[in-house]
Amino acid sequence: MKGGGAEPGPGAPIGPRLGRRDAVLAANYLSSFAIGLAVGGIVPFLSLAMERRGIDETLIGANTAAGSLGIICLAPFVPAIVRRFGLAASVTGGIVLSVAAFLCMGAFDSLAAWFVLRPVAAGGTAIHWIVSETWMNAVSTRRDRGRIMAVYVTAIAGGFAAGPALLTVTGVEGWTPFLVFGGCVLLSAIPLVVVARYAPDLSIRSIGTPVFLARHAPTICAAVVAAGLYAGACFAFLPIYGLRSGLSEADSLLPLTAFMAGNLVFQLPVGWLADRVDHRSLLLGCAAVALVAPFLFPLVVGTLWPMVAVATVWGGAAFALYTVGIVMLGERFEGGELMAANAAFVTTLEIANVAGPLAAGASLRLWPPHGMMAFLVCVAAGFAAITVLRGLRRRSR
Repeated sequence: MKGGGAEPGPGAPIGPRLGRRDAVLAANYLSSFAIGLAVGGIVPFLSLAMERRGIDETLIGANTAAGSLGIICLAPFVPAIVRRFGLAASVTGGIVLSVAAFLCMGAFDSLAAWFVLRPVAAGGTAIHWIVSETWMNAVSTRRDRGRIMAVYVTAIAGGFAAGPALLTVTGVEGWTPFLVFGGCVLLSAIPLVVVARYAPDLSIRSIGTPVFLARHAPTICAAVVAAGLYAGACFAFLPIYGLRSGLSEADSLLPLTAFMAGNLVFQLPVGWLADRVDHRSLLLGCAAVALVAPFLFPLVVGTLWPMVAVATVWGGAAFALYTVGIVMLGERFEGGELMAANAAFVTTLEIANVAGPLAAGASLRLWPPHGMMAFLVCVAAGFAAITVLRGLRRRSR
């Protein structure tokens, strides 16, 4: 572990060799876009495929949550897997496992089989996710970490956005979507394997759990919890909130589309700021937007451009909690501990992603339709309070 702002040690790296580092970053960006493209298409594809089979909405939601469960179960052990098998073999093995499980879902017309296979398919990608983020953080410096991680988040968000568009080309019937999106997952391993010989030493014996993150980096832990709760709640219920607030079925998707667009539009500016301003202040700025937006949104939900503008800025701020959190992670930890912390970061995010829709749905039932907004206000306010209290505690030392 290292103090805030310390530079990577001499063993990390490839940093001094700019061309080599650029190749590593380019490989990670390309790989992240490919995995984002696959996941962005697979999630709606599987939901639509189950819908066409007449499966109940509750079971569709439970099957979607089963994917997160696979990541939650495997992510803490990624540092140990990489230590045992090496980076290239671990990433490749995880990707092959994921693709095999996904293709088996195409072979088995059984919901019970899908509940077994989906956690395996999602869990296999956890190795890629954690390795890629850790590697980019390890080769970054205080001067450019914000920019590097913001480009990464933008790349994967671009993949998420393009996935549904690719799904309109493949359709949801037959083997075509399985083969196309499975191929995207498989291709995501290639760039990382090509540059694997440049990887820094990330081996460590410990596992990465949310307890580890909460104990050693409470503010970062709170940031990723807030980001996960926000993303999970808005993915699941922002269109439903729009419907219950008077929007048509077609228009009800606009707020979520704008919310997701905010992730693409604002992460590069946020990364630029992260390299120049205090991270805690930047987190508080994002929390302020996330706190105010749920009050504003009910006032503009019926008017097109104000609604889109609020949702876009709102989404940018909510997703920026993840971006700034991962930047802070790179400054707080190094080497193998960085991988353990990153595994804990991913595990915590997925737990919050599962909890967010559950809490938002309960809030929506208790106070229709504004209960969801009240829940999101509480998330932002709670995160802001933790950040302020942690800042005051650090100053008092």
